Formats: sequence, C-alpha cells, structure tokens
Amino acid sequence: MTPQEELAALRRLKELEAKAGRQPDFSNVVSRADTVSGGRVGGLSLAPSANALPPSQSLAAINQGNADYNASPQAGVDAAAQEKQRAALKAADFQSLPAPLRGMIGAGSTVAKMARGFGQIGAGVADYVDPQAPTMAGLITGQGPTRYQAAMQDESAAR
Repeated sequence: MTPQEELAALRRLKELEAKAGRQPDFSNVVSRADTVSGGRVGGLSLAPSANALPPSQSLAAINQGNADYNASPQAGVDAAAQEKQRAALKAADFQSLPAPLRGMIGAGSTVAKMARGFGQIGAGVADYVDPQAPTMAGLITGQGPTRYQAAMQDESAAR
C-alpha cells in the first residue's frame, strides 16, 4: 500500500467515525456466563439469539430410530426414489456430453461386450478341448467353476 493510499484510507476511516458519532453501539451485546464441569467460563455473545443447543439424544436412541426407519416400508420407498434420481442424474450427465464422445462411449461398450462374448466362446472351447484337472482345494470345497462358468460370472458382474 502506497503512502497516498494509506492516507486516503485513514481519511475515509475518520469520515466513517464522524458519521457513526464516535460512540460504539453495544445494544446487541448480551452478557452471560456458561457453567461447565470444572469451573465457570464467562463471555459475551454478540448475537442475542445465540442460545445453547437443546440436549441431544443418546446414541442408543439414535440407533434405534435408524433401525426403526430401515425396517419401515418408507425406507424402501425412499431408496427407490433416490435410485431413480441417481439414474436421472447419470442420464443427464451422459446427455450433456458432446455427441462424438457419447458415440465413442457407446462403441467402446459394444466392443467390450463383444470381447466378453468371444471370451465365453473361447472358454467353452477350452473346456471341451482341455478340461481343467481337479485340484485338491476344488475337491475339498467342491469343484470350482469351469472356464465357461467363470466367463459367464464375469459377464454378469460387468452388467
């Protein structure tokens, strides 16, 4: 700040003090003291409406309320509404993208689906030509999925 700017700021401050009458207004200040465990703490509150919060519920009461809500039919209705809203937001996000980008996304997902399809066909052929030998773990826990079943599980997980 240059000396000229500082001088202008001081002049402006004097003008404001003159307009205010140089007497500060403390009409909204309320003196109150709070008592806490271990001693007394005093202080001023500049907001007369600044009151202490009402006593909060216990954690057990909050958990019970949450459990009651989750068991109610309203929880399912709310979850469905949230899912519908989330899907609408995702659709709006997708539609806001430029057309060439949307086209590339669609082409990419199509290519990925085709690749998984070819993988399923290849897994079926591999199971036919060279079946997997059972392992000790597979015998103990029950035979694991074949390559084709694993490819089908991957496809369902991708959807």
